[in-house]
Amino acid sequence: MKIFDVIVIGAGAVGNAIARELTRYRLDVAVLEKEQDTGFETSGRNSGVLHAGFNNRPGTLMARLCVEGNKGFEREAALLGISFRRTGKLVTGLTDEDREELQRLKGQGEANGAEGLTILNGEEISRIHPRIGGNWALLSERTGVFDPFEYTVALGEHACQNGAVYFFGKRVSEIRRENVQAEDCFEVTAGGERFRSRWLINSAGLYADEICRMAGIDAYEIRPCRGEYHILDKGCGLDLPLPVYPVPNQKAGGLGIHLTPSIHGNIMIGPSAEYLGDHEREEYDSTKEVMDMLFEGGHQLLSDIKRTDIIRSFAGIRPKLTTKETGGYAVSSLNRNRRRVGLSRWRASSPRD
Repeated sequence: MKIFDVIVIGAGAVGNAIARELTRYRLDVAVLEKEQDTGFETSGRNSGVLHAGFNNRPGTLMARLCVEGNKGFEREAALLGISFRRTGKLVTGLTDEDREELQRLKGQGEANGAEGLTILNGEEISRIHPRIGGNWALLSERTGVFDPFEYTVALGEHACQNGAVYFFGKRVSEIRRENVQAEDCFEVTAGGERFRSRWLINSAGLYADEICRMAGIDAYEIRPCRGEYHILDKGCGLDLPLPVYPVPNQKAGGLGIHLTPSIHGNIMIGPSAEYLGDHEREEYDSTKEVMDMLFEGGHQLLSDIKRTDIIRSFAGIRPKLTTKETGGYAVSSLNRNRRRVGLSRWRASSPRD
């Protein structure tokens, strides 16, 4: 039996960040991770964008933390020793209705405390990049890019340096509440070993609902939602200085297929969004229908993109609490007849990244 003050389940970005913070105190901290290293799942498979906070509803915890985290990320990146660049971001639109939505986003961001938000016209957009489509755009000066895998690893390394103990290849199979010497505690079985702690923190991402149920909490259900990406060759000649997004569809609840220049110099196209079945939480396939749709979406935002520029495709899976019906359109895992879905639907369905 290994005994700690705190056990954190999950070594993604959230679990590692929590472990790092807890090691500031006189606590014995353990992190249990079912994979063989950190950042294998959601935390290492995303756009790597630091958002400014204008997409979040005012008054929500997510809005507050997004703005707060954005303002302090230079210091965080420096402490962790990771690369970070403030690129800015464009959300582009074509119609008067799009312009109204961009104005709404600007007002929402300012209500959240987001800074550096400006509405641009077509001429001002072309000064940033002559081939970016759009008659109107919202410019967010505070948006930036970083490597999410590097970030997740750095958080874990700092937690280890501060005394946290990591156990990899330890999938949790049982959680029991016990009373030991008049003190309530948790006994966790993971990878055939037993662990005990006074506090238990669930940062299990795609399996957070399973961990909840083991602990006797039935209030959550994770709906896995896969997002696919293309990566373009650095040598393709496309110099994109900042991420470019379409106007989001509020009814669908997504940010849409977008273009993101990575911290390493490649451009990424994506993500799509496809709700998966409960037993498909680790199906990281790239599918032809979606890859074709991603190319069309990227080409609409930047017309110089060619299919021959694509050198790699990958997928990440988001742990969403909303259903397909309430959280945006996506291709159902029960109806994969590879039919052609309109670009507007795919643009509307992307999960927040």
